[in-house]
Amino acid sequence: MTGQDATPLDLLAAAREVLEDSSALWGTSWGRAAAFLARQALEQAVAGAWAPELAELASASFADQFACLRALVGEQQALGARQAWSALCVACHAHPYELAPALAEVTDLLEAARNAVTALQVARVPGASSSGG
Repeated sequence: MTGQDATPLDLLAAAREVLEDSSALWGTSWGRAAAFLARQALEQAVAGAWAPELAELASASFADQFACLRALVGEQQALGARQAWSALCVACHAHPYELAPALAEVTDLLEAARNAVTALQVARVPGASSSGG
């Protein structure tokens, strides 16, 4: 499987594997690696959620795409997805004055990303089948 073939759920599964075998990566980089994979999964799910008639939204910034998600998944799901994405962005970046994300924090972020990806996939189904019925 290449990076282009990976679905959002594949990326989340890879992030989970990184957490389960954190000895495979040096130091505390496992947390940032898992967060990066989860962020990629969420970004891919958001970009893929737009119906063909709204495909130009996929080229907008993720901040703008998250602002538009309310129309697709509702206020609470959109807020949860945005908060997960923001926290994952912070967890991905290493700063000399911050600790790496803890296992519990990354685990919670993976769960939030999975919830958002699932909501986006469910919301996308009606848009994809609207031409058939």
